[in-house]
Amino acid sequence: MPRAGIAIRRAAIAMNSSQDLAAAAQLLDKAAAFISEIPEGQRVRTLLTTQHEFETAILANWKGAYADGESHARKAIDIASALPPD
Repeated sequence: MPRAGIAIRRAAIAMNSSQDLAAAAQLLDKAAAFISEIPEGQRVRTLLTTQHEFETAILANWKGAYADGESHARKAIDIASALPPD
């Protein structure tokens, strides 16, 4: 699993288990940096970007930034909808 996936999962744990929203935000920032290192057009980059957007939406929800959360969720759905089947 790429480092981005690990950072995304750790962010989810920080949000949902310990409710450490600052740590979750830092981990999602790390994940975004790792994702940017993956060449564009690779399926794994698209999948990780989708996961990142969903977790960012969840973080926004925890913070009460509902419009921002909705925006990230819609972006994740758009990205996932554009993926060709396996």
